[in-house]
This record gives sequence, structure tokens and C-alpha cells, in this order.
Amino acid sequence: SDGSVRTTEGRASHAWIIHGANGCAISGMGPVDGHEEIRTSHRAELQGQTALFMMLSLILNYFRVMGSTFVSYCDNQSVVSKVHNGWRMWRYRHTKGPDGDLQALLRDTLNNLEQRDKLSYSSEWVQAHQDDTKNIHSLTRESALNVRMDAQTKEAYNLPA
Repeated sequence: SDGSVRTTEGRASHAWIIHGANGCAISGMGPVDGHEEIRTSHRAELQGQTALFMMLSLILNYFRVMGSTFVSYCDNQSVVSKVHNGWRMWRYRHTKGPDGDLQALLRDTLNNLEQRDKLSYSSEWVQAHQDDTKNIHSLTRESALNVRMDAQTKEAYNLPA
């Protein structure tokens, strides 16, 4: 997943993709929720991961898939750490910040995936904008998908807010 912010316009967007090893994929994008003053890069990245895991939860539940393994990739280290650590010591009092709504939603979604669907997940950091210095065809799959999601966050600005 990826996020984008246009501070001069007070807008932000996110994009995500679930890409299977067999090449099948489903993706989405949209505006970032919340008041203009809280639409930060962190919130955009967090909303991308939240949307990704919510869609994964819906798919696993619909098809009754249990016991899967999933790795998410994000170019924001803070968000990766939150997903990777799973908020093991997290408490609802941590929702006082401007991103508390998304943090609570993501935490509950991850807990449901672990408990209901027996999903084993991890989150890994991927360097952003690698296509600035390398040919996209020379990038790893994860890096190329991040470049694709970066482009989709830009397309999401054309969607109604």
C-alpha cells in the first residue's frame, strides 16, 4: 500500500493491492478520511494499510479461507512497525491522537484476522520511489508494486472526495 499528501491542497490519498504469487491481483484507491489538518503522510499510509487488511479480511471471510500467511509492504517505517508489532502492548488510550480512529480500526482488523481466520501476517518496509534511480523492470516485485501504488495514489486525487 502507499499514501500521498498534497499539503497545499489539503488533500491526501491512499492505494493498496493484494497480489498473489500466481499473479492475480485486486487493488483499490481513494481519498484519506478526516479533517484537512490531520491529513498527514502517516495517516495516508496508515489508511492504505487499514484498507488493505480490511479487504483481505472480507476476502478470507467470504471464501472461508483459514490458516494463510500474508506479508504487507509499506514505505513508511512507522506504519510498518505498528503493523509488524501488532500493538501487543497497545491500549485504547493510545487513540487520543489524530490517527487514533485508524489505529483502532487496523488493530481490531488484525486481531480478527489472527483469531477468526488464523492468519499469520508480517509487515516489511520497502524503499519509496525506487523508479527514480532504477528501471522498474530491474526492481523486486515488492518494489515494483510500491511504484504502482504510488502512481495510483496520484490517480486517486481524480476521484470525488
